[in-house]
Amino acid sequence: MRQISSVFTFACKVLCAKEVDPPKFEEIVKVVIATFAVFTGVAIKDYITSDVLGDLHWVAFVALVSLLLRYIIGSGVHLTYTYARKEGTDAEPNSSSVVLLAKDFGFVVYFGFVAVQMAKAKDFGTFWLSAEYFLIAGLIWSVTDCAIRYFWCKRPGNHHEWPRRQFWLLWAALDAGQLLLTWIVLKFFAVEAHQAYVLAFVYAGFLLLDLKVMARTLQVKLTEGPIGKLPSA
Repeated sequence: MRQISSVFTFACKVLCAKEVDPPKFEEIVKVVIATFAVFTGVAIKDYITSDVLGDLHWVAFVALVSLLLRYIIGSGVHLTYTYARKEGTDAEPNSSSVVLLAKDFGFVVYFGFVAVQMAKAKDFGTFWLSAEYFLIAGLIWSVTDCAIRYFWCKRPGNHHEWPRRQFWLLWAALDAGQLLLTWIVLKFFAVEAHQAYVLAFVYAGFLLLDLKVMARTLQVKLTEGPIGKLPSA
């Protein structure tokens, strides 16, 4: 009976006790990032072992890898900064929201699914359509993350959930720009080879630009002191 009683007591503490310290999400974030990495590895493996895109196979491979690297690195930076920084401070606290973490995890799983579909595309039309779905999802993630966190911060005790470093704003601009350029190239370049070469160059360029943006965003020095509450709507 003692064992059963101890199990019941522990379960009550887990489910009902008030949180004293913020939850530790480090291990969960590692699993989420690893999950996306597995999807990415499967996508790249599937693509390499296929040759359905013919002579432009390796040109399109540059676009695929550039897009996947952009998102796996960006997801890792976002999740680690938001939920799992070891040096979290009063000025930049880690998020303690399970709901917001689950929302981000859902987007990461979707990215992995689309990556696999993109790698398995049987023609260029499907390949670039999957890339557009990828970018649309990234744009939605950035915009909705801002909106959801804004209203989430309105709840009592949640003002610390608003991120001090605005990754979402820069990523939304990059995703929108890359999506627009993809549409323009597909619209005005009728030859598949031209589309492939131009978009491979564009996607590689956005990867380098995103790396620069992430580095600069993390380097920005913020004012000290605890984060303030959002103004009333």
